[in-house]
Amino acid sequence: MSSANHRRPKRDARWARPRTATDTPPATDSADSLRSPGPSGITDSTSAVAAPIAAQREVLVAEEAVHRLSTAEPLDVDGIRTVGIGVALWTVTGLVLLLVYRDDLEADGNQWWLWTCLAGVGIGLLGWAYCRRRRDRTRAVRDRH
Repeated sequence: MSSANHRRPKRDARWARPRTATDTPPATDSADSLRSPGPSGITDSTSAVAAPIAAQREVLVAEEAVHRLSTAEPLDVDGIRTVGIGVALWTVTGLVLLLVYRDDLEADGNQWWLWTCLAGVGIGLLGWAYCRRRRDRTRAVRDRH
């Protein structure tokens, strides 16, 4: 393969700097040049693409992003409560399925629902231990400084 086939497209120098309201768009960016031909190969002057482009061609402004910092303090969330609630919900769901719907689950072949609850509790307990460990390490680092 030749390197000529894998060249990167050149950057369009016309848009290299931010535009302002006083700048005029380049002549090749008219609405006519941006319309796509229809199924017959003829450019449709009333296409849905042409109307917004024609309205925008008078002023092409590159808006500058404004970043404002929040004055609110971040929440001190360690995830322990969230994971604990999840474990509790999996436990309750598993117990309800086991005590109330066990026969129905066996009859329908849906015993895997109980295993899903057990897996949810097990993974939740691992997550709870991880969150506690992370919280303890964060506190230890914070207390040292």
